[in-house]
Amino acid sequence: MQDLTGAILIIVLGGGTFIGFIANASEMILLQREVKQRRKKQNIVVGIFSFVLSVQII
Repeated sequence: MQDLTGAILIIVLGGGTFIGFIANASEMILLQREVKQRRKKQNIVVGIFSFVLSVQII
């Protein structure tokens, strides 16, 4: 009976570890996508500001 309990415990802990790993990996992927989108928007704003500034100088 102890062997069965130990085996079940190992299976449950292994499953929990795997699910935690998948959750962390998906969160990292989504965070990278969010950072790329934010950087793209910032570059657009900086580009517009630079264009307006250069037009005013000329």
